[in-house]
Parts: sequence; C-alpha cells; structure tokens
Amino acid sequence: MEFDGRFYRSQARISQPVNVPVMASARQRKSLELCGAEADGAISWLCPGVYLRDVALPAMKAGAERANKPVPPLVAHAPVCVHDNPDEVRTAMQQQSGYLSLPFYQRMFATAGFPEAFDGRWSSGMIDATVLSGNESEVAEKLESLLATGVTEVMALPIPAGSDREASIERTLRLLGSVAG
Repeated sequence: MEFDGRFYRSQARISQPVNVPVMASARQRKSLELCGAEADGAISWLCPGVYLRDVALPAMKAGAERANKPVPPLVAHAPVCVHDNPDEVRTAMQQQSGYLSLPFYQRMFATAGFPEAFDGRWSSGMIDATVLSGNESEVAEKLESLLATGVTEVMALPIPAGSDREASIERTLRLLGSVAG
C-alpha cells in the first residue's frame, strides 16, 4: 500500500492477516443480542447506566449463550462533564444534542424509565442518569459505578458547560487523565 498525500507519505505492507475486532453500535435489545451473538462487542451511546445494567448486558448475554460463546465487551460511550453547577450541565446537554427527536433513542429512554423522552426533550432526570457530571470526586465515583454494572470500559465524550467552555473541557480532561492512569 502506498500513499502520497499533501502532508504524509507512507509505504506499508501487511505480510499476514490482521485480527481486528468488529464492534457495533447498539442500543435496542435485539441489536444488543445480535452483538452478543455475532460481534466482538457493542458500543452504546447516551444510555443511562441502569439501562446498560438491566437491558443491554442481559441482552448481550442471551445472544452469546445462544451462540455458545463468551459475552463480548460492552463499551459505554458516555458524556462526561466535571462542573460544579448542575443547571449549567443540564443546559449544556440540552443544547448539545438532537438525539431525542429520534424514535430509537426515545424508546431506549422510555425502557430505562424515562417515558418523557417521547416529548423529544431532555428531562433533568434523563440528564442526571446519563451524563457523568459533578465535581472531580463525584465524576470519578460515577465512572467507577458505571464500570461496576458490568460495562467493560467507558469511552468518554467531554461536554463543556458554563461560560468558560475551555476551562470546563480542561477540567474534565484533567480528571479523565488522572483516572485513566
């Protein structure tokens, strides 16, 4: 393989096949079962921890059992915000995403105990259950709690909140760096 681009040049050869795990994005029970049976793992997005524990992991386990294989990893892709003002975190999340206009997100949140998702707007309860936010020790505890549900790893998306968005991201990244090591 050769590449000659504007900034980079590369010449490479792969002498043997490479074993690359295939993970899929999943949030509904049937897609999670399929990941348990056929994929090397699943990646969620915007799912409350209770949903991952009570719906996602059991669905993956059921799929894996039917396929007679070990349960593959579940990666929780979660918004994270180290910030002291919960109202500013909620405002940031409400501005952040239009996901709640999508029926499959609405169904997932309703299954997780938030039927207000069908209104197409974030409720405070939905944000509190989904966003790992608070001060440094609170966010570290929420990360540990999410991992304790059986989730294999957390893929964090820093969410800026408040008037100094750069400082907000910096604070979140600093915490993530400290807990990752």
